[in-house]
Amino acid sequence: MKTDCEKADILIWARDEVLKEAISTILEEEGLKIHTAYDEHEMFKLLDDHQPQIAILESGLPKVFGLE
Repeated sequence: MKTDCEKADILIWARDEVLKEAISTILEEEGLKIHTAYDEHEMFKLLDDHQPQIAILESGLPKVFGLE
């Protein structure tokens, strides 16, 4: 699915480490730039620092609902 368009920056945050790493690996193989957060503080820092175009968040995470 590779295209000539600009590759998106993507933030991924989920409790399930295996799922998070699987999604990261698949998207990195497509040439996308991935930022992975391990807690809500890191997630908000990555959002501020990198301003990703897409955020993949698990719903039901503590203190964050995944729909913000």
